[in-house]
Amino acid sequence: MQITDVGLEDAGEYKCEAQSILGKNEKTASLVVQSPPQVSLSPGPTYIEMGKNITLPKCHVTSFPPAVITWSKFNDGLAQSRTVVKDGQLTILHAKMADFGSYECKASNILGHVSAWTHLTVFQLPRFTKTPPARLYVEKSKTISVPCQATGHSQPKITWLKEVGNLPVGRSQVSHDGTLQISNTKVEDSGTYICTATSNKVYKAVTGMKLTVNECDPVGVEDSDTIPDAALKASTFYNGNYHPYYGRLNETRGRGAWCPRTKFDRTDYLQVDMGAVPSVCAVATQGAPLVREWTTKYKLHLATDGVTWKTYKESNVEKVFPGNSDQNSVVKHSLTTNVMARYVRFYPVTYYTFPCLRVEIFMRK
Repeated sequence: MQITDVGLEDAGEYKCEAQSILGKNEKTASLVVQSPPQVSLSPGPTYIEMGKNITLPKCHVTSFPPAVITWSKFNDGLAQSRTVVKDGQLTILHAKMADFGSYECKASNILGHVSAWTHLTVFQLPRFTKTPPARLYVEKSKTISVPCQATGHSQPKITWLKEVGNLPVGRSQVSHDGTLQISNTKVEDSGTYICTATSNKVYKAVTGMKLTVNECDPVGVEDSDTIPDAALKASTFYNGNYHPYYGRLNETRGRGAWCPRTKFDRTDYLQVDMGAVPSVCAVATQGAPLVREWTTKYKLHLATDGVTWKTYKESNVEKVFPGNSDQNSVVKHSLTTNVMARYVRFYPVTYYTFPCLRVEIFMRK
């Protein structure tokens, strides 16, 4: 028997059988085919996020005698403490940007050696440094600025879109630092807004915000027929000219405002019982109309039962509201966090001359 162009697949046991009228006999012979290595390896590229583990494509080798397989990195050495070679595959642990590059699989035996290459790309997803609030509540006709900033191996590009529909046409813009601004907010602006950070036009990170735009109407603290005098209380009051129930917006009775007994006690407050539990959307303040006394900064505490009080926070930080800069101007602030309350306490923090207040509270329809 003659075999031409012998290949590795021809290796094995062969049987020769002879037979005549006198009987038969057979012998076997083993054919061992030696071959230099042949390698098959996917060229890649293989992609891996920085910090994760990656196993490169398997280096498939045929040869006899069996080849020794080694891996190396082009123009660099392997990070020995973070690489494992098993069954012809190279695993890199906790990938770093320095692991980016071409890797050689080399197979060798006594008849020769051969190599193949595969490429690894290590990327870093953009990482947000400022994100929008998960939920944002705002009243109609306001201007909002929503931050969204990210960093990455290359500076990410920030884009915004509305999940259903388009960004408000003519009333929205995205600044160079990724901040989304919407002016003259409308109820139809409500919805989910998506901020996407993209690096190298490929690698993306996504965050979102649910915006709710409401009509925001006064509860009626200004009107004693709506909120009776008995519903306004305080920790202290200066004298009979500054009763708690004089702490109504545009009040003119007495000296026209509530003032605490002293200007030094930061635990003093003016409390309003709204009689129901609405969703509070805004508050407004004035100073004392007949004297140059007003509150320049204040905080809010709220409760549904008048017993368990919660400090008003935004982005999980206690909110200090800017107050007034004169006696009669009304300064109104929207609450961007949804809060249900029956009782609201105004705590003066800083003041001009004396911490006097007149207030109104607004609720969502």
